[in-house]
Amino acid sequence: MKKTTSILAMVIIFLFAVSVFAKDRYIVVPLGSTKTLSVMKWLGDWALEISYKEGQTVQFEGSSYVCITSHYSDANNSPPGPSHWSLLAAKGDQGDTGTQGPAGADGIDGVNGETGPAGSAGADGIDGVAGATGPAGVDGTDGVNGETGPAGPAGADGTGSGNIDIPSWHRILPVNERFVAVMNLEAILDKETGLVWELSPSNGSYPWYTAFDYCANLENGGRKGWLMPTANQLASLLDTTQEDPALPLGHPFDMDCEVGGCITTTGLYWTSTARVANGTSSTGQNMSVDLVQGEVGNNSGKPFPDKVWCVRSSSVNRVD
Repeated sequence: MKKTTSILAMVIIFLFAVSVFAKDRYIVVPLGSTKTLSVMKWLGDWALEISYKEGQTVQFEGSSYVCITSHYSDANNSPPGPSHWSLLAAKGDQGDTGTQGPAGADGIDGVNGETGPAGSAGADGIDGVAGATGPAGVDGTDGVNGETGPAGPAGADGTGSGNIDIPSWHRILPVNERFVAVMNLEAILDKETGLVWELSPSNGSYPWYTAFDYCANLENGGRKGWLMPTANQLASLLDTTQEDPALPLGHPFDMDCEVGGCITTTGLYWTSTARVANGTSSTGQNMSVDLVQGEVGNNSGKPFPDKVWCVRSSSVNRVD
C-alpha cells in the first residue's frame, strides 16, 4: 500500500511539471501554463520576514514548495498559499520502524549536581577506649588576695594542761587575728593586750562619777566585773592612720556608723586616769580620749558629761 502511494505521488508531480536539469538549477514548467520558472538552490525551512524570489524552494511542514511570485514573507503568505507557492513534493507517509541500531557510545559524564541536604544523624557509635591521662597543666598565676573577713567567734576553752597564750603588749597582730568575739558575741577580746571590751560603747554621755558607776554596775555577756578603762588601756585601741573612728581598719566593734560619721565616736570618752599638772594629780579633772581624731590627753572636768567604753581587765584599774 505504501509503495502504491509513493508511485502515485511521482505520477502527479510528473503531470504537474516537466523538469530539465541545467547546472545548479531546475527549469519548471507548470502544466496548463506558458510560464517557465528557473528553480534556484534549496533554501531549507520557510521563515518569516524573508524576501523570497520566483523559483526559490523551501520546506514547510514536511512538503517542498517553489515560489511562483516574489514577495516578503509574513504569517499570511506561508506555503501552501496558491498566490505565492506551488507544491513540488508532498510529505510522504511515515515508513515502517527500522531495525534498532546498536547502542551508542557512553556520553561524557555530566557535571556533578549540587550537594543534597544533610541526612539525619546516625545512631551514636560505641564509646572508644579512654585515652591515657595527659600531663598536668602549668600552674596559673596566683589571684589577688581577697579582703580580710570578719573575725570568727572564739573557740571553746581547751581542757588540756598545756601552755596558755598569755597576751603580751609587745605583740602586733593583724586585725583578723587580733580581735575575737567572746561572751555570747557581746564583747571583743583584744589578743594583743588581753583586755575585753564592750562590743559597742555607750551612746549616752555622763558626768565622770555617773560613768564610773555605769561600768561598775554593767552586766554584759552575762557577766559583771566591768570597769572604766585607764587612758593607756583605751589608747591601746587607737589607730592614728584612721579617723572617725580612729580604730584599726576592719575592726569588729559596732560603732553605729552612718554616712557623715559614727554616732558613738562623737565627743570624748572618760578614763579613770586623773589629769597630772605640775607633778601632782588634779582631783577635779580626768584624762579623756577622742575617738574621732585618735587623740589622748584631753582634760575634762568631772562634772561635765562625756561618754564611756567599759572594759574587763585582769588587773585592778587605779581610780583617781
